[in-house]
Amino acid sequence: MRDENGTVLLEMIVLGFATLLIVLPTLITIARIVDASAAVENQARSAATWTARHGRLPAEPIIPGGATYDVQISVGARSVTATARSTVTLVSIGAVAIEREVVSVYDAPISPYRSDS
Repeated sequence: MRDENGTVLLEMIVLGFATLLIVLPTLITIARIVDASAAVENQARSAATWTARHGRLPAEPIIPGGATYDVQISVGARSVTATARSTVTLVSIGAVAIEREVVSVYDAPISPYRSDS
C-alpha cells in the first residue's frame, strides 16, 4: 500500500508538470496577443482622432514607446481612417521565433471645429 501512495504522488507530480508545460505557454501567448491588440488599437485611435481634430498629419508619433507601429492615415471627405500594424513575437525558442502581425483600423469623424495646437 505504501508503494502505491508513492507511485500515485509521482504520477500526480508528472501530470501536473506536463499540464503546466502545455498551459503556461498558451496563456502567455494569449496575453501577448491581447496586449498587442490593445496597444495597436490605441495607436490607431489616437492617430485618427488627432488628425481629424487638427486637419493635418502628426509630426511625430502620437504615443511614444518602445514598440514600433506602422501607422497609415487616409483622409476622406467626412472621416479619417488610421490603420496601425505591429509585429508581436508569440513564442521564441532559441533562434526560432513565431511572430504574428496585429492590425487595427479606426475611423474618426472629421471635426468641423479644428484646433490649431
